[in-house]
Amino acid sequence: MRRPVLWCLLSFLLGAYAAWRYLAATRPAEPATAPAAPIAPWPDDAPTGEIPVVPEEREVTRVFGTLDDALSADAAPAGPDGAAPSDEYTVKGSQGRFHTTESPDYPTVRATVWFKTTADAERAGFTPWHG
Repeated sequence: MRRPVLWCLLSFLLGAYAAWRYLAATRPAEPATAPAAPIAPWPDDAPTGEIPVVPEEREVTRVFGTLDDALSADAAPAGPDGAAPSDEYTVKGSQGRFHTTESPDYPTVRATVWFKTTADAERAGFTPWHG
């Protein structure tokens, strides 16, 4: 008993051989199967119809109330911290809405664009603060 690893390996191999012999002896004989019918070959003929090519139509959805729309009207971009470019701009535009001096949120709204009149803001696609 000087080499226990060799004895363990030998006992494992003998056990595996005994299990293999036992399973081979108890396995039923495979039944004779009838020859399978030949599988039909895959058809080689190409498709006969044509697939029409449909041109892709792209519909452009316009988003109103953006800074690009605002600058196309009579408007000016806001200065640092939302400051007005001059005193003639009194209508604040922010997030698609415009605020006049009558708006309760006028002092707290940070403008991204300024308009001279409410008509300019509406033409740029902005909606009134109360609507």
